[in-house]
Amino acid sequence: MKHPGGVSEGREGQAGLDRLRRSAGLRLRALEREAGPESGLYRACAALWLRAEGEAGASLEHGDVGNAAARLECALDALVRTPEAARRAELAEADLEALIASL
Repeated sequence: MKHPGGVSEGREGQAGLDRLRRSAGLRLRALEREAGPESGLYRACAALWLRAEGEAGASLEHGDVGNAAARLECALDALVRTPEAARRAELAEADLEALIASL
């Protein structure tokens, strides 16, 4: 069965979750190189991803692959958008960090 996030159950579902995790890992490493490992922005994004992984794990424990995928996709979307928002200085870095922490 295919879920709204485009991730299927079973082996296909796990592969979809693995793709999301790989994409997030690439984004986090790029942000770490760009902003630095000690930057508040990097730490906020890393914490966001860890929270999403925890929420996804809880969903998987209950057999809800779709919700697990949705949690990871939401966090990945934030990881994709954050560096561009920081570059454009749409928000002060502290405000951007606070926004990420609230997701």
